[in-house]
Amino acid sequence: MKIANRITLSFLTVILISGIIAGGIFYYLAKKHLKEQINYNLEAIGSARQKHIETYLSLLRISMGQMSKSAVLENFLKAPNDADRFEVAFERLERTEAANPDIFELMLLDLKGKVIVSTDKKAIGQDKSTDEYFTGAREDVFIKDAYFSDSIKNPCLAVSAPVFDSQTQELLGVVVGRVDMSGLNKITTDVTGLGNSGEMFLVNKYCYMITPSRFLPDTFLKQKIWTPIVKEFYKNKSKKLEYKHQPRIYSDYRGVTVLGNLDYIPDMQWFLICKINLQEAFAPIAYLLRLMFFLGLIGMSVIFGIARLVAKSISQPIHTLHLGTEMVEKGDLDYKVGTNTKDEIGQLSRSFDAMVESIKHSTTSIDNLNQEISERKKVEKKLSESYEQIKEAKFQLLQNSKIAAMGQLAGGVAHEINNPLTGILNNVQLIKMEAEANKELKIADVSQLLDIMEKAALRCKKITQSLLDISRITSGLFQPVNLNSLVNNALELNSIELESVNITVERSLQQGLAVIQGDPQLLQDIIIHLIANAKWAIAKKPDKKGGIIILKTWQEPENKNVILSVSDNGIGIPEENIKRLFEPFFTTKDVGEGTGLGLALIHSIVTRHKGNIVVESRINLGTTFKITLPYD
Repeated sequence: MKIANRITLSFLTVILISGIIAGGIFYYLAKKHLKEQINYNLEAIGSARQKHIETYLSLLRISMGQMSKSAVLENFLKAPNDADRFEVAFERLERTEAANPDIFELMLLDLKGKVIVSTDKKAIGQDKSTDEYFTGAREDVFIKDAYFSDSIKNPCLAVSAPVFDSQTQELLGVVVGRVDMSGLNKITTDVTGLGNSGEMFLVNKYCYMITPSRFLPDTFLKQKIWTPIVKEFYKNKSKKLEYKHQPRIYSDYRGVTVLGNLDYIPDMQWFLICKINLQEAFAPIAYLLRLMFFLGLIGMSVIFGIARLVAKSISQPIHTLHLGTEMVEKGDLDYKVGTNTKDEIGQLSRSFDAMVESIKHSTTSIDNLNQEISERKKVEKKLSESYEQIKEAKFQLLQNSKIAAMGQLAGGVAHEINNPLTGILNNVQLIKMEAEANKELKIADVSQLLDIMEKAALRCKKITQSLLDISRITSGLFQPVNLNSLVNNALELNSIELESVNITVERSLQQGLAVIQGDPQLLQDIIIHLIANAKWAIAKKPDKKGGIIILKTWQEPENKNVILSVSDNGIGIPEENIKRLFEPFFTTKDVGEGTGLGLALIHSIVTRHKGNIVVESRINLGTTFKITLPYD
C-alpha cells in the first residue's frame, strides 16, 4: 500500500473512531435528555389532568354539601306532607339544577330512602333505600362510582349529602344529585400535548374504562384495562409498597406498544391513564439519529478530501527522496534531491544531499580498515584475558571467605566445648589418681563428680544439637501457616511457667491475617525461643517484680508482608552487642545459661522463609524483636 493511501486511511480511521466516540457520547446524552423531557411532559400532562379531575369532584362535593344545608329542604323533611313546603323544595331543586348544567336530576330522600321530591317527578315515591348514594351519604358527602342511568340512557355519577336538623343534628334525609359524565369526558378527551396517537381515560376500581376511548367505541364499563402498568400498581399496593410515579413502556389494551403514565385518584379509587404510542413519543430521538447519520456522511466526505490533500503533500517529497536513492544506487553521485520545504522531510532531503556529497569526496582505505579490525581483535583478546583473571580472583576470594567463616565457627565450637570437656577430663583424672593411690572412694564423692561430668556432657550435647538444628533447617516441608495460631499455641505451652514468675502476657493479633507458606514447627520454635529470651531478660531485672511480654501481629498489604513482634520490659541489650546477636556462640548470658546458638538458629530459619529479623532495644527499658515474612 502506498504511503499516501496509508496516511489517508490512518487519518480517516482516527477521525472516524473519534467521531464515533464523540457522536456516541453526544447521542447518548441527547437521547437521555430527550427521554427525560418526554417523560416529564407526559407526567406533567397526567398530573395536570389529575388535579383538574380532583378539583371537579371537589366542586361537586362542595355544591352538594351546600345544598344539604338548605333550610328549605330541612323544613320540608320535617313536614313532608305540607304541600306548600313541597312546592318551595321543588323550586329550590329546579333552580339548582338549572344553575349546574352537568346535573340532570336532583332528588330528596327521607330517612327510609323514599324519594319525596325530585326534579324528575316520575321518580317521586320510588324506594332508593338500597342504593349506594343513599347508604353512603348518611354521615358525609358521598360520590357514587360511574354507572349507566336507565332513565337518561347515559353514563353518570351520583353525588349525595346528608341533611341534618340544624338544632338537634339528627339525620333527616339525603339530597342526591345525578351528574352527567360529560364534564369528566371533556377533561379526559382533551389530548393537547399527546400528539396524534395519545389518549387519556379514567379507569374505575374494578379496572373498567369509564371515560371514552380515542380509538374504540362504546367502552364505558365494557373495556377492561388490565395492562402491565395497572398490574404493577396493584402488586405494589398488595405489598404495601410505594408506587413509583413515572412513565413506563408497555402494551396497551389494543396490543400497541406505548409510553404510559398512571395517576391514582384515591378518593374514588380511580386511575387516570395518560399514554402515547412509543414510536411517536420517541420520534425526536429517531430524527436525531437520522440527522447525526446524515451529518456524519457529509463530515466523512469533507474529511476524506482533506486527508487526500494532506497525504499528497507528505508523500510527494518522500517519492522524490526515493527517486534520489535509486539514482545514487546506480552511481550518479551528482544527483540532487533539492527539496526546499522547511519540515522534517525537507531536512531529511538536505541531509541526503549532504551525505551523497560526503560520499563523493571521501574514500576509505582497505588497509586502514583491516588494521582497525586487527586492533579491535587484540583489544577483545586482552578484555577476555582480564575477565578470566577477575573470575579467578573472585573464586579465590569466595574460598577465603568460606575458610574464614569455617575458622570462626570451629573456634566458637572449640571454645564452647573445650571448657566442659576439660571439666570431664579433670574429674576422670581425679578418680583415677584416687584409685591408683588405693584410697577408698566414698560413694557421695563419686556421685558428686559424676554429676559434674554429666552436666558438662549435657552442655556438649546441647551445643552439638544446636549445630545440627542449624544444618537441618532446609529439610522442613512448607505448607500454609496461620501465624496467629502459632502464637496462641506457643503461649499455651508457656502460660503456666510465665504466670509462676509473675509475667503478664498481652497479645494484639490482627484478625483475618494473611496465610503464609512455611514450616509450622520451625516458626513455632522461633516464637517459643523469643518468649524464653524475654522471660530471661525480665528475670534479670534488679527489682524481681516480674514484667510484661507483648506479642503483636499485623500485615502490610502494600508490601505483602506479615509481621510478628515480641516485646518485653526486661534489662535490654547494650548497643554494642546488637550487631553481634545473630553470630553463632555469641551470648550475653552467664556461663551455663545459653549456648549462643539460639538467635543464630532463629536468623537461619527466618532467612530460609525469605524474611528478615530486626532488633530494637534500650537498656533497662526492654527489647523488641520484629520478624517480617512474605505472603503470596
